[in-house]
Amino acid sequence: MTAVSIVAPVALLGLVLLGAWAWTDGGRTPVGDIVQPIPVPELPQ
Repeated sequence: MTAVSIVAPVALLGLVLLGAWAWTDGGRTPVGDIVQPIPVPELPQ
């Protein structure tokens, strides 16, 4: 096995875990904090 075949999955897993931690903010679920800055168009009534 080459170094790349070892490092790539580990780095990918690290990114996924980091993304999951950032999404939940280390346990909290600040979906509002994440969604709030994104302008969401109002749905037509």
